[in-house]
Amino acid sequence: MKKLILTFALFSVACCIKAQNIILYEGFNSYNGTTGSIPSGFSISWNDSTSSFYSGATSCGQSCNSYKFGMDSATILTPFFSNAGSVQFFFKGNGTLNPQNTFYIYESPDGNTWSQIAAIAGFNTSQQTLVYPLQQTTIQLKFYYSKPTLGLNVAFDDLTIFGSVGIREHVTGKQPVVYPAPTTGVLNILFPETIKSFNYSVTNILGKELTSGKVFPNGLKNAIDFSDLADGIYFIRVKSSLGETSLRFIIRK
Repeated sequence: MKKLILTFALFSVACCIKAQNIILYEGFNSYNGTTGSIPSGFSISWNDSTSSFYSGATSCGQSCNSYKFGMDSATILTPFFSNAGSVQFFFKGNGTLNPQNTFYIYESPDGNTWSQIAAIAGFNTSQQTLVYPLQQTTIQLKFYYSKPTLGLNVAFDDLTIFGSVGIREHVTGKQPVVYPAPTTGVLNILFPETIKSFNYSVTNILGKELTSGKVFPNGLKNAIDFSDLADGIYFIRVKSSLGETSLRFIIRK
């Protein structure tokens, strides 16, 4: 049954992710905790016919069932895919709030090496839909739950991966490019055409804003020094006359 859910995104895709550009979707509707019910192409480490899924409407996204991250080190690996743009999923905590319990999201370009997209800790029991941009070279995702203390299981549902052409925050689709990847600190922002100015803000993978500013470009290429930031994964949100977009970059000194 369709339900109205609270939409929350650390980085929202503001205009239009087109439904026809969905490259992978799993609603876990037939999953009942048995290994035989694991969705095709997925790998799920913890399966229990009485404990590893939810069937109640408040713990599901668009329809039931949903997967339950209720065991330490419970892991879901997706099938392989290509031309990724973003990932979206239903997420709901259930139980005692505990910031030591952390839900991790990783992406991989080869199925062997993994980069952390986000680490969610101290989450509450409200229903959420989380959205994160992906590298276009990503071919697989991993969802991992670290549960060193009791309490706060996680309902996980309606996993959707959109293709890269589906991420558009302005109808023109004109987006800047950032490089190098990774950078030691100086990030180049290349625009497709001349603009008078642009605003930017940088956040970490938890959505906390770390720095912001306004730039008056001298040309198409603009360099901003972020060498005061520690090694890690960041997102830069750029707003100009061409529209708004969120781009991921990595600092590795």
